[in-house]
Amino acid sequence: MRLSHLLLRVLLLAAVVLGVAQWWALHQAELAAQRFIYQWQAYGQIRYETLWVNLWGSGVLRGVSMQPSGLSQAMLGTPLEYRITAKELRIDRLDLADDGSLEHARVRLIDLSLPMSDGYRLRGRDVPPALSALGYPSLDLQAKFDVRSLPDAGLLLIDGDLDGADSAGLRFGLQLDATPAQLAHAPDQVGLRKLQLDYQDRGLMSRYLDRRALDLNVSREAAPETLIGLLDQRAKREHWRWDAASAAALRGFIRYPQACRVVMDPPAEVILRNLNLYAVGDWAPLLGFRFQLLQPKPGTAVR
Repeated sequence: MRLSHLLLRVLLLAAVVLGVAQWWALHQAELAAQRFIYQWQAYGQIRYETLWVNLWGSGVLRGVSMQPSGLSQAMLGTPLEYRITAKELRIDRLDLADDGSLEHARVRLIDLSLPMSDGYRLRGRDVPPALSALGYPSLDLQAKFDVRSLPDAGLLLIDGDLDGADSAGLRFGLQLDATPAQLAHAPDQVGLRKLQLDYQDRGLMSRYLDRRALDLNVSREAAPETLIGLLDQRAKREHWRWDAASAAALRGFIRYPQACRVVMDPPAEVILRNLNLYAVGDWAPLLGFRFQLLQPKPGTAVR
């Protein structure tokens, strides 16, 4: 037998083995995707058009969408038929325990789009204008998430990076007293251990101040000080127990809205559902809330 024929047969056999392995990996990935959709169905209906998985563990879902319902619809206040979409969900790492529970996942959402209809806005008194009123028909983002479960410590660690080219950039690190299963099935039992969120403005606050100037019937130049006055009135009315440094930093951010940091580091375990049992004014010490100005206006003192 010629060497070339032998090599050809070896290559053919390798191709068949790889094809079978790829089919098996896709089959297992489809089953895993269906399990995931079932486990998180309390949050909404998740769909995707196609799935591809690589033999070395990474994969991609294309044409991903989620229609919030139940828990997530109640928390977000989204209207009926509201749908979040992403061009791709790329899975860069996925480690599962022997029982199928999540250990570590690293994913990217490409061209994530959140429609901003007039019906989708925070409810209540003194809420900010809907993003649609600021000229955003949708919030278009690139997103990255890293999720790790530490079952022995009862911790779920979530790091995120959300990048909006014409709105804002957000980076956060979140520590929850929870397991992935608890987050999926009993989110009202989740406890907050720590949150650090960094905000970099890329146009959102400028649009916000423009809109608030119109709503308050003041000039654009007077809008920041007018808003600070309203903030101080509300803090006094609701007896906010926040520290002077955070109050000064927030005023500085309103005057020069570039970059800031929000930290929540509760001195004791806080179950998120129990916050409504306390007056709003007590939330800051309960949550260990701090506000920091990361980019003060040049040549000015924070006050």
